[in-house]
Amino acid sequence: GALVQTHKNTVPADLTSRSIPAQQAFWRERIATIGGSAAYEEFARSISALSPQQQHSEAHIFGGALYEAEGTDGLAVCDSRFSFGCFHEFLGEAIANLGIGIVMSLNEGCKQVLGDNSLSCQHGIGHGVLAYLGYTDADLNKALGICKSLPYSDPIGGCYAGVFMEYNLQTMLGVEGHVRQAPEGDMQFPCDAVSASYKSACYFWQPQWWHQSFMSAGMPDGAAVYARVGAAAYTRTCYEGIGNYAPASTNFDPAQTRALCEAASSDATDQLYCKSLAADSLFDGGAGKKGDSLAVCQGLTGTQYAYCATYANNKANIAVPLMVDEEGIQ
Repeated sequence: GALVQTHKNTVPADLTSRSIPAQQAFWRERIATIGGSAAYEEFARSISALSPQQQHSEAHIFGGALYEAEGTDGLAVCDSRFSFGCFHEFLGEAIANLGIGIVMSLNEGCKQVLGDNSLSCQHGIGHGVLAYLGYTDADLNKALGICKSLPYSDPIGGCYAGVFMEYNLQTMLGVEGHVRQAPEGDMQFPCDAVSASYKSACYFWQPQWWHQSFMSAGMPDGAAVYARVGAAAYTRTCYEGIGNYAPASTNFDPAQTRALCEAASSDATDQLYCKSLAADSLFDGGAGKKGDSLAVCQGLTGTQYAYCATYANNKANIAVPLMVDEEGIQ
């Protein structure tokens, strides 16, 4: 018979309880031994039982080890799993080490490696750019300008998404980062201050910050916090952003995700915007995990169900939205 080499059971059971330097050292060694792609799959199996938030944090650790082991050549290893954590840290480390001048090259690398699915990679660039520049309002505007200059940029996702997420949550700072505080209680900032070309992206990602802010203040995740988030929303884009974010709060359960959209607003149209983007997120796995996208649309009828189902099948999304005219949803 043939002896087949496998890599099962090579990850210590208590690895995630060790210090970050110890974990990075472990993954650097595994990457050097079996290659980046194989090590990433091993890593994915090792964190499968953790919460989405924990998986994202662990993916940052792997992304840092990957950059240290393979340099920019390791870009193709990361993917959209674990809410882009591998991309975040990998690209952040690349920009921190090589400077803003490397951003255009990294953006081209994203396109070459991932083609039309490069938004998750460009998202990581946004995180890295903002972390490199700093967290002041002036740094935010400069980072957005860099995103705007990049080819293949998306008006809501990609680089812009990474910049706003990093500005709000400071994920690249690790344990030293914290959720941004609202200036004088202004829950709409910075969306009420950025230029018009950035407002859609800002309001789409603002619900993520509201959610994290309320939880940091002691509210448990669930319907009550989404009711607070929905109360702060007032545009279509906000409710779509809530839908995009909601699946991660339910471990990608479609019925529970649908309930969060209903908790966010009593208005049927607002709920529809939320459910539609949640359905699309579950379809393409953009939030890190696939799910039964059409189940989010359950209970809707007529044109509202047709609208939601179009998103659930990814025939419409944030890049190609369905329009609404004076007669209603089309």
